[in-house]
Amino acid sequence: MKKILISNIFRDDIFQLGVIINIMINIALWVFLYGRVKSASDPITLQYNIYFGISYMGEWYKIFVMPIIGLLIFLLNYILSYYIYRNDTIAAYFLMVSAVAIQALLLLSAHLITVYT
Repeated sequence: MKKILISNIFRDDIFQLGVIINIMINIALWVFLYGRVKSASDPITLQYNIYFGISYMGEWYKIFVMPIIGLLIFLLNYILSYYIYRNDTIAAYFLMVSAVAIQALLLLSAHLITVYT
């Protein structure tokens, strides 16, 4: 069994690119939501359904649950990728790519919630 150091995992270009893209999208999500949502006493739309319209409203700070969830998913996938990388590199890549996809979907949903409602 070969020993993998943390420096070996970061020498892998695909893994390194996945980490950088995840961090950049999560930061963009925080900045986008912070710029769009100002602290206010009025409730804001937190969930929108295409059939019925607004389905959930709440306090302004609850919109920041989305980037927190994205960050937690990234951290979980990063930790799992680190341990899986020793035995199966492809699975570690898949975890990083899936985290990027989830972050992108969260950014898209934040855009749709703040712009179209």
